[in-house]
Amino acid sequence: MKTIKIPVSEEITKRKKYIINRISERMTYGVQLYIDIIVKNDITEFKEANKFQKYIGEKTGLPSAFVQCARDMGLWMYRSYKELHRDWERRIEKLEKKLRKEKNKKL
Repeated sequence: MKTIKIPVSEEITKRKKYIINRISERMTYGVQLYIDIIVKNDITEFKEANKFQKYIGEKTGLPSAFVQCARDMGLWMYRSYKELHRDWERRIEKLEKKLRKEKNKKL
């Protein structure tokens, strides 16, 4: 097996890094906007979140595929948060029941 080394211009690498950084910045901003809207309106369905797709696209300048990805990520984050929150509430309820039982035993 032979290895071939191809020289890459530093300017090309810098330009590509700049483009990737710009896209990831706008993508992060899009996810943040979606999460703000999702939390404010308690949205958990794609159909409801799609109403804001045009607004997010105009605000961030992202193509529709990236806006959809931001929507998916925002919804996933919110849903997982809600699921974890329900689990935490269940644990608290169980602990409170245990505490009440122990308290009643001592009396």
